[in-house]
Amino acid sequence: MGATSVNQSDLKNNRVLAADLLTTDQIDSAVEQTLASTLFVDIHTHLFSPTFGKLGLWGIDELLTYHYLEAEFFRSSKTTPEQYWKLSKRERADAIWRALFVENSPISESTRGIIAVLQALDLPTGASALEDAREFFSGQSIEQHIGKVFEIAGVSDVVMTNDPLDPEEQRVWLNGDQDHAQFHAVLRLDRILWGWPKHWQQLASQG
Repeated sequence: MGATSVNQSDLKNNRVLAADLLTTDQIDSAVEQTLASTLFVDIHTHLFSPTFGKLGLWGIDELLTYHYLEAEFFRSSKTTPEQYWKLSKRERADAIWRALFVENSPISESTRGIIAVLQALDLPTGASALEDAREFFSGQSIEQHIGKVFEIAGVSDVVMTNDPLDPEEQRVWLNGDQDHAQFHAVLRLDRILWGWPKHWQQLASQG
């Protein structure tokens, strides 16, 4: 079943046949079909193309140590920020997984997002799932993983968040290395605006 596009002029001129219109019962499935077959452009991400190397964070440990989950962790754990920041990235992820997913039910939006990711990648979500997820990610190349995630999410392109004053980013831009067709650049102004007295000379020197 295909959905029919109806414009205002058709309605005014009575050019729409009853057979062209969807019934109330058909609307939900028509919307689902349209969304399932339509690729989207994500206009605000903190993703980076593979060219940016370590700036492009990925893997289960990076997902679990996202700042929303860290904030929730401090509300649910007796671990202090001082203790937390002394841990390695892997140890932080372990602590968050234990506190928010094992000892408590993952019912917040942030924790449910992690469960949704694991399910989308056909990974287990039980108490011991963390090691399975680590093994899965270690077996992926970043290029392969990006392609799979874009396909699952129904996304054709993403817009990055780019800071020209970040030394690691500068190297990529000045060398002209960013050529991934699905990643588009956008200028992040935070550092320029709040640190103008410190940074205007750097911008001027780059022309």
